[in-house]
Amino acid sequence: MYQAALRQQTLQRTLAPDDMAFAASAYPKTGAASIPGAISGSVKRNGAGVFGAHVVVFNENGTVVVGALTQPDGSYTVDGLPAGEYMVYAEPLDGPVQKFNLSGSFYSAIDSVFPSTFVGGYEHPTVFALDSDSGWMA
Repeated sequence: MYQAALRQQTLQRTLAPDDMAFAASAYPKTGAASIPGAISGSVKRNGAGVFGAHVVVFNENGTVVVGALTQPDGSYTVDGLPAGEYMVYAEPLDGPVQKFNLSGSFYSAIDSVFPSTFVGGYEHPTVFALDSDSGWMA
């Protein structure tokens, strides 16, 4: 959200999907029916986890909802998702945020040479269905 604007300038006035996912995760409502969903998994290359992969979650309309980076073991969890259908895409950090943009020796182990793909592949991406009862899909 933008908190200020120039006179007569129109800027975003509603929360973006990633803002809503963060808010739902950081400030959960009480009660089982209000628990937001999550998708978790791991990104692997040659059987080993890929550290620092950019995991992007798309909704059924193809809109990017939220993203995350994988842990050193290649695992990720994207939470704060409302009920719906989602596809997951993994790509290396080779866009505006790249390995060399990050400081510290911790980031030197980031793997940025694997092929980008959807979970399930480009031909038949896996669709993850989150329902309001379970709220979780792995």
